[in-house]
Amino acid sequence: MNHPKPLKKGDRIEIVSPAGRLDPALISAARKRLVAAGFVVSTAPHAAGRFYKYAGSDAQRLGDLQTALDNPEVKAVLCARGGYGSMRFVDQISFEKAAEQQKWLIGFSDITALHAAAFKQGLISLHGLMAKDIVHGSDEAVRQFLAVLQGTNNPISQPAHPMNRQGRGEGPLIGGNMSMLYALRGTPFDIDWKGAVLFVEDLGENLYHLDRIMQNFRLSGKLNELAGFIVGQFNDMGDAEFGKTAYEIIEEAVTPFDYPVIYNFPVGHVSYSRSLTHGHHVRLEAGASDCILRFQ
Repeated sequence: MNHPKPLKKGDRIEIVSPAGRLDPALISAARKRLVAAGFVVSTAPHAAGRFYKYAGSDAQRLGDLQTALDNPEVKAVLCARGGYGSMRFVDQISFEKAAEQQKWLIGFSDITALHAAAFKQGLISLHGLMAKDIVHGSDEAVRQFLAVLQGTNNPISQPAHPMNRQGRGEGPLIGGNMSMLYALRGTPFDIDWKGAVLFVEDLGENLYHLDRIMQNFRLSGKLNELAGFIVGQFNDMGDAEFGKTAYEIIEEAVTPFDYPVIYNFPVGHVSYSRSLTHGHHVRLEAGASDCILRFQ
């Protein structure tokens, strides 16, 4: 895997919107915060655009993203937000020049599709804060995000959750939004999970749909050979009458396996979300009192 170069003060970050549209005021506020941190920040032509639910047409959004990925003056490509839309052109993106330039691609949620494509082309990327999260995220989340971009990828630790399954496992860190991982099943961007540490999160899905996803993962054998499973935040889930929580649905599906599983990890649609280098080799340690994710 090709790891992006640490950013330095004065490096250029370009904000793009490959999916949903975002209030231009939030893009401007994120730009100001990144400039205050010492970076040069540019915005793609359609970053603050509006085309129905999207920031632009498919051709416009793809064009902005590909131009930023190819431009050697751009050291990091920051997605403004998720929403929906990246999957519509994921098969048309080339990460060849981005990999050669060791460039950062940053985002999460719908951007999971882009992380999967980057991984397939050998590029580590950052499942991390987007423009709106840089504005609304906690100070600690923003500090950790900037530290990772600048080459400091400290272990992430937290107290053990009662549902955790203890153990150790290591492998490439892959995953992202649960619904997007499900949507990529059967496509060329469905990552091989064998020997990997998987992390997941989601927002606003019905619990029965989450159960459908987990049953698909179980029946297809995707869950069989993981090295570890990290369960992040599941917010605003619908269908409370389903009878199980999101964590209980996941726990039931992974019961037959013996790899470590940790719950309530700080990643997802929350202000304190931690930024994770997707594709990076990691070691997951789940103990009786705490759990640690180490980047190797």
